[in-house]
Amino acid sequence: MNWREIQKKAIAAFNKENRTKASIKKDVKVGSVTHEFDLFEKGKLAGGVTTGKWKTSGGKSNTGAKDHATAELLWLDLIKTVKRKVLILTDHYMVDGLFNRFRNAGFSKQIEIWHFDPRSGRISHKRNLK
Repeated sequence: MNWREIQKKAIAAFNKENRTKASIKKDVKVGSVTHEFDLFEKGKLAGGVTTGKWKTSGGKSNTGAKDHATAELLWLDLIKTVKRKVLILTDHYMVDGLFNRFRNAGFSKQIEIWHFDPRSGRISHKRNLK
């Protein structure tokens, strides 16, 4: 399964679990610039789906995946026009790693961290960053 298929399944699982109708939305206004959110429902929620792993297959730090997830957190912090902010991760080590790194970052609004398991199709809320 490629990342696009995983992304679609994660969005569907999130919508089912939360009774939302979020979808991929391009050109969402964030201040004076635009961004594409993987999950977006106008006025209600914005979010991203990240499929990167905390470590590479060789066991080294996966800085590219960490940077991507961090960029998603930045965009979520910057958007002010939604009630909920959500980041869905497919790697449970990324869930713990990002939380530990950013738990005291002082985000403007709570960001929900969810874990989606592509194999089982299960999604669950894990932590909140504030």
